[in-house]
Amino acid sequence: MRTLLIPLAALCLTGCVDDAASYSDADHSLVVHAEQPHFWDRALNLQLVASNLPGCQRRYSLGTMPAERVDVALYANGNGVYTLQAGSKLWQVETNTCTELAPPAAASGQALGAFRMIGNKMVFVQAGSTTLALR
Repeated sequence: MRTLLIPLAALCLTGCVDDAASYSDADHSLVVHAEQPHFWDRALNLQLVASNLPGCQRRYSLGTMPAERVDVALYANGNGVYTLQAGSKLWQVETNTCTELAPPAAASGQALGAFRMIGNKMVFVQAGSTTLALR
């Protein structure tokens, strides 16, 4: 019976996502982590980790998104302020003190790229790359 449970447990874990991608600029870093706790879940839990070590590091929830729709654009607004956009949702963080700011009315700033799921892998695709244009 035990030998049957081990492959069955492994089968339950296949298809689960637990991956992250990062963007760094000097001392400032943004990491988007995607997690699919169960293989039957269609949506991924997304979290953002903003850091400026050794001064600060903080985690924020970006909510849930279907895996095939994970596309979080990243914009630099200067002075350690970054805007993230997924569809109509906007977030803004400041990485000097790792503070979440009120979301802006619209995404603005220098387009840096996007965090995306490609297969079961979270990647950061730089702005201007051909992979970014494929979506």
